[in-house]
Amino acid sequence: EHVKSSDCVIVLGDFNGRLARNTKGYTGKYSVHSRTDTNGQAVLDLMVNSGLFAASTKFQPTWKSSRRGKGNATYIMAKSPGATTAPAQIDHILISKRHLNSVRNSQVRWGQAYKRFGYRFDHGMVIMSVKVQLKKPRPRPSIPDWGALINCEDTQARFDAAVRTVTKDDRV
Repeated sequence: EHVKSSDCVIVLGDFNGRLARNTKGYTGKYSVHSRTDTNGQAVLDLMVNSGLFAASTKFQPTWKSSRRGKGNATYIMAKSPGATTAPAQIDHILISKRHLNSVRNSQVRWGQAYKRFGYRFDHGMVIMSVKVQLKKPRPRPSIPDWGALINCEDTQARFDAAVRTVTKDDRV
């Protein structure tokens, strides 16, 4: 469906796609990944076709998550000695490029994982802070009802008199 260019489109989801950092016009420099995978390419195609930007890759991770080597990762495999899968950023928040300046922050919260498992595991919740400015609707100017003039004999008589006066002045 068509969306007005003034509309703010926000898409949140578990896309299971890794987006490369610094993809000009589509991802920021704080993506966890250096390359885009096949699912990430599908997400990137959606972004290109819809004019979206991955806001979840635009902001620097908090000091605490950077120190632990997780960065903006949204998915972490099991905490076991044999786990070889690196943390991944596969959950994204996409927003219209026009409204990207409205985004104030984006980060990953792991509170639910801590409550459930006692450590970071599975998916973290991606959140975004947005500053919205709504414009006050302007009142529409009233449009005169020209149809009312057709049935108004007084107005017709005044109009005819004015036309006769103008035509008399033109003859002289």
